[in-house]
This record gives sequence, structure tokens and C-alpha cells, in this order.
Amino acid sequence: GQQVDLLQINCETCEDIIVEEIMRNNISLAHIHRIDIQFHLFKPRAKDLYCAFQEYMLKTHKVLWKHDHIWISFLRK
Repeated sequence: GQQVDLLQINCETCEDIIVEEIMRNNISLAHIHRIDIQFHLFKPRAKDLYCAFQEYMLKTHKVLWKHDHIWISFLRK
């Protein structure tokens, strides 16, 4: 399949919808080399979703860097 070098999600508060759909449908992101995503902490459940998505991603990626439950970057293992 097609490989993707970088996926950056910074959609100004819609990240919860995207992340929940990825996890609910068990969508594999293993074909993406690096994923950067920004969470918005003022949204309900933002920290919980941040932690859940990090755990989900650790199946195929490692954490490259993260910043205060706002930004997190994953690199494919």
C-alpha cells in the first residue's frame, strides 16, 4: 500500500472527532511514518482522549516528542 511521510492534525478543536473515529473503527495508521497532533485542553475529556490515543498509537508507533497534553508526535516503529 501507499506510504505517507507525515500526517499533521491541527484542526482547531475537531481532533476529538477524528481521534475517536480512528479508535472506534480500529483504523491502522501503520502506513504513516510520522503523525503530529494537537489537542485543545479546554474541550471536555481532552486529556483522557490524549492519553487514550497515545496508548492506541503505541501499537505501531513510538512517541517522538510531546508537550503538556497539547502536542504529541509519533514515529513509526
